[in-house]
Amino acid sequence: LTVLDPTYMVASTTKLDVGGIIPNTLVLLPRRRVALNATIGTRDAIGFPIHLFDSTGARVRSFGHDTGEFDFRRGTHWRSLATDGGTIWSVPFTRYVLERWTISGRKIAAYERQLDWFPPYDARVNLSRDQPPKPEVIGIRVDDDGLIWTLVRLADREWRKGVHPEGAETEFGGAVDPHVVWDTVLEVIDPDRLLVLASMKADEFISGFVDDRLVYSLRIDEQDIPRWDIWELSLTGQHADIRSLR
Repeated sequence: LTVLDPTYMVASTTKLDVGGIIPNTLVLLPRRRVALNATIGTRDAIGFPIHLFDSTGARVRSFGHDTGEFDFRRGTHWRSLATDGGTIWSVPFTRYVLERWTISGRKIAAYERQLDWFPPYDARVNLSRDQPPKPEVIGIRVDDDGLIWTLVRLADREWRKGVHPEGAETEFGGAVDPHVVWDTVLEVIDPDRLLVLASMKADEFISGFVDDRLVYSLRIDEQDIPRWDIWELSLTGQHADIRSLR
């Protein structure tokens, strides 16, 4: 794990003590600890999606699943993570369920966002022109006020135009143009009052959070040069829907 300072110089490098690992997202915790969503191929860790490491890179514990049963095909293993400093918020890609975990590995809350356009499902499937891609929660962030910001990608109305025949390549290097296939829904949730304060859909494929109220997306410019666009978010109004969380 390498940390860069604001001038992009290497501030620290820590080797995480794991065997075979397939990483996804991580969050930085107090006392230089790290929580990582990953598949770790050891007997005691493989069934759990969240892994806690101390400042030396040693794995302290693994948690995030009630039974620890592992199925690589289940999308619930892959998660977006965020932290409020004292606890970890976790959302499976395939279920809009906000879970709150203590650093000791105990689940203390779970809230489900119930939406007609996002029914929960288990297995992730490869993208093809035969059926529209299913929604996925791709980002979560807890701001200084304790509000939870989420990013959900879902199929654009003309998603098929962004899926090209097998073997073809787009400007993004594969057979999929993400900005044509997906839109992004941004939501702001108050977990204390169980309220959805705001919800909006952007005709952009937003990749994730940079910081509080900052998100980023990748585009290819006219000279075929990759560019990262940074978007600043603001909460200007409030729309409450208490029935959508439980």
